[in-house]
Amino acid sequence: MEFLGKIYNTVSQNLPGNPITREYDIHKQTGSAGPGLFWKVFLATKKSTKQEASVWMFDKKSLERFSKRDRELLLETVKRGVSNLTRLRHPKILSVVASLEESRESLAFATEPAIGSLANLLGCHDNLTSEAASSLGGFELFDVEIKYGLLQLTEALAFLHQSGKQLHGNFCPESIVVNRCGSWKLAGMDFCQSNTGSEQCPMFACHTWVESLPPQAQPRLNYLAPEAALSHECTSAADIFSLGLLFYTIYNRGRPLIESVADLSGYKRSVAALKGLRVSALSCVPETARDDVKLALNCDPTVRPDASQFGRIVFFEDSGVSALQFMDNLFQLDNLAKSQFYKGLAQISANLPMRVNLLRIIPQISEEFANPNMIPFVLPTILQISESASEAEFKELILPKLLPVFKLREPVQISMICVQNIKILIEKCPTDDTKNHILPILFRSLDQDFVELQELCLETLPTVAHMLDYNTVKNSVVSKLKTLITGQCSLKIKVSAFMCLGKLLENMDKWFVLDEVLPMLQKVQSREPAILMSVLGIYKVAFSHPKLGITKDILASRVLPHLVPLTVEASLNLTQFSAYMSLVQEMLRQVESEQRARLQQLHDLQQEQKTLQTRAGGQSQALVPATGSGQPSIMDSFMSGLGPMQQQRATNGSSGGGGGGSGRLALPSNVPTTAATPATPLSLEDKRRLAREQEAVDTMRSHGPLRPQANQQQQQMRAIEAPKDLTRSLMERNANSLMSSSSQQQPQQQQRAIGWHGQQTVAPPSGPAAAPPSFQIGGATAGNPFSFPAPQQQQPQQQSLNMAPLDNLFGGGGGGGGGGGFVGGAARPSLNQLASSSSTAPPGFGGVRPQSAMMQQQQQPPPKPLSNQDLADLLG
Repeated sequence: MEFLGKIYNTVSQNLPGNPITREYDIHKQTGSAGPGLFWKVFLATKKSTKQEASVWMFDKKSLERFSKRDRELLLETVKRGVSNLTRLRHPKILSVVASLEESRESLAFATEPAIGSLANLLGCHDNLTSEAASSLGGFELFDVEIKYGLLQLTEALAFLHQSGKQLHGNFCPESIVVNRCGSWKLAGMDFCQSNTGSEQCPMFACHTWVESLPPQAQPRLNYLAPEAALSHECTSAADIFSLGLLFYTIYNRGRPLIESVADLSGYKRSVAALKGLRVSALSCVPETARDDVKLALNCDPTVRPDASQFGRIVFFEDSGVSALQFMDNLFQLDNLAKSQFYKGLAQISANLPMRVNLLRIIPQISEEFANPNMIPFVLPTILQISESASEAEFKELILPKLLPVFKLREPVQISMICVQNIKILIEKCPTDDTKNHILPILFRSLDQDFVELQELCLETLPTVAHMLDYNTVKNSVVSKLKTLITGQCSLKIKVSAFMCLGKLLENMDKWFVLDEVLPMLQKVQSREPAILMSVLGIYKVAFSHPKLGITKDILASRVLPHLVPLTVEASLNLTQFSAYMSLVQEMLRQVESEQRARLQQLHDLQQEQKTLQTRAGGQSQALVPATGSGQPSIMDSFMSGLGPMQQQRATNGSSGGGGGGSGRLALPSNVPTTAATPATPLSLEDKRRLAREQEAVDTMRSHGPLRPQANQQQQQMRAIEAPKDLTRSLMERNANSLMSSSSQQQPQQQQRAIGWHGQQTVAPPSGPAAAPPSFQIGGATAGNPFSFPAPQQQQPQQQSLNMAPLDNLFGGGGGGGGGGGFVGGAARPSLNQLASSSSTAPPGFGGVRPQSAMMQQQQQPPPKPLSNQDLADLLG
């Protein structure tokens, strides 16, 4: 706002009360022009039409340093110049759009938009603001601009001399204006003279240059022909002399050939030196123009070429110059001639400077947008220039002209050209313009029935997918492709749609592909090989791309059931079938590996849990009952290694007699005993749970099997409270006495006893502590009732004990009937008989029957256990 305020104050000071301000809004100053650069050029906008223009202001205060006579002369000169300029109408002459307006303080008129004078571009910044001077400070003219600018000036002079019958009289940089498009326009008609001679030989009156007058009130002396400065009459050749001097000044970086500005004597000396001018003195001028420039600087007017001849010199034979010249005359040509020129314009514009393309080519050819039939011929050139332009230049100078074109549907070539260059448009356009104007071209092209346009659009979409936002691809592009794939389109369009979709997959997320794209493939009914291979390609990209991937569940439940039937389609050849089978096998391998890893992990966890249960005393139960004996069926053989049958065998193996009683479940041979590494990493919670289970297992192993421990005090109480069996105590005491008497007859060092069937057993320790609470016969050991001591040496016979009282206690004598508790009804022998038989028995048998008798007794039926009645009879 501060900047705009400064501009407003500056303009208000320079334009107080001028009527031109009623029609135009005045903006910043862009340049200066005219005699002495008195005219200030401002950028302006017409209030009624909003068209851009340039307002020229002449401040009368700038003449205060001159005398009244000189002020009046200067005012009369500038007014005459504007009046002459207003009457002239030619493309190469500056166009006046608003006539001169005068106020008490200023003069003003309006022209077409202009940058400034050629003098400003050559480095003369008089009567300019600092901002305008800085903007023009780095301006550099390109060679094609100079060539075509000089050619334009020759055309303006030719018109002025031949058609207008006038002499410019002040042809210099201050009188040449450069408009906003870069065209050089002739202005400064302040000293223009009309023809005073005949039509065949026009002559013009000259104002002899007077040193007493201000230089601003006279033609610029260092660009004036000798005959115009020193005589009273001249021809149109005087302007050609000035044109030659302008050639030299432009290529000599703004320094003129004649340095004298107001010194007439110095001017005469410089002119005299021109008579012997050599071509080498014009080394700054391009070689192709040196001879012609030297000829134009000849002091003899009759030798100089006229304007028309000068415009046909070799110097102007340039492709860029010819193209610019041809474009200036396009309005005179028909559509056929225009189309032929526009076809080659793109190649020519590639060699032109960007400023020329933006300021000259674009404005000129964009006028053809009013004719839709000519748009396909000019649009490629505009888009080619757009590619090299910056985003700011494109947005300001090109995009406003293209927006109406984007809405056109006919002719269809417009959409084709836009689709071909869609990448350029998306890069250069702002985001909002892309959504509102560029993307609708793509979507509209997919809906049209023009096959070539649809194919082009499908080929172009993947190249610009990375420039599109995700929602646009998901909601707009994919939906259009679905319509083409599942709709009634030609085979070529469907295949192109599949190819486009496959290239776009990497710009989508995994779950969108699984939920939207893959289900669409199952709706494709066509079975042509091209369609089948396109479907396979979509699956291949979705399966193999690292960003996407298909889960094993979807592979097993959706993809493989769809692909496997397609492998047997009769339309597939061997190569296509191999491609299908290769992808199917890859998918199967992935399903197998992922599922196996998952099941292996579950199996390891189950085994750990079973191990813990087994160590804690748990017993696994078979889920399937064992089959009966006989030849196993095929089903049994198959199921024997699977699932519950495998668990049944493991249970039987752990509980059978041949297992060694280890208590661990027997695992199948194909199951590893160590936990396999899962394919997928365990979560932190799983790892913590496994660690706790392993610690529990280690703790149980270190403590051994658990046994219940009774309280010692409770055991003593039970022993005190239990009733004492006197009969049992008497029997044990008698048996112990028998054992002690028998052991005295054996040697002190006993040998190993001979057991049943010749097996050797270790004799148990003697004494009541080692004797079991059961009745022992003779020398039988406590550990085995059928083991006997080894033969011993004869010991001295000791006195036998009288055991008759014991017989009375047991309820009968040696020959008493009734069985006396002996099994089988045999008569019970007396204790004395037993003692005597023990003494007469052969050595080594311990007073018991021989081994053969005992074997016979063993073959008898096993004795029945004693009942309560038997015990009562035994105790009498």
